[in-house]
Amino acid sequence: MKALSTPRELIDTVLRSVCGHEIERVVRLSGGGLNETYRVEMAPAHALVVRIARQRVPWFTDEEHLMAQARAVGVPTPETLGVEHVEHDGGLLSFSVQRLLPGRSLEELADDLPASEVERLVMDCGELLARVHSITAGRGIRHELRPPDELVVADVARVVDRELGPAAAAAVVRGAELLGQQVTTRAAPGLSLAHGDWIR
Repeated sequence: MKALSTPRELIDTVLRSVCGHEIERVVRLSGGGLNETYRVEMAPAHALVVRIARQRVPWFTDEEHLMAQARAVGVPTPETLGVEHVEHDGGLLSFSVQRLLPGRSLEELADDLPASEVERLVMDCGELLARVHSITAGRGIRHELRPPDELVVADVARVVDRELGPAAAAAVVRGAELLGQQVTTRAAPGLSLAHGDWIR
């Protein structure tokens, strides 16, 4: 189990403010990208996920709005119970408190599933991703499409070549060339919601 980075008493204070219940247990989750992520058990028996970001500006401010839009088109997303911003040790901590969305990690299941079931799950994920991309995001962080940087593509291709072989590395280069061609020859696409961690 990983140790807590944010003091437990601070997590307790924020959760009491948002939920009005005492915490029974806090467990640091291994995933979570740029944020600290915890599973929290509270009384009466229910589980939450708490994500804590350290940014110069308040974080998670648009997330619940965008997740509500995703829920409206059939993408399972957790309910956000509250977002709090706290000054701590000269920095800003942003807390997002969410109900735990039950499920099991595909990483845990994939080795025990037949290939046909894995293929079906990949197709289902593609459908969910298409629904995410159908959402017109009027707020949040905006990323403009740009031709891929040649040095970045070369670095990625080297890693892929080392891990998966030259055929896979060549596919990376071809994909980057196709993206560069599309970005420079087509009209700019409209804004839509994108999920940067989908491939994890």
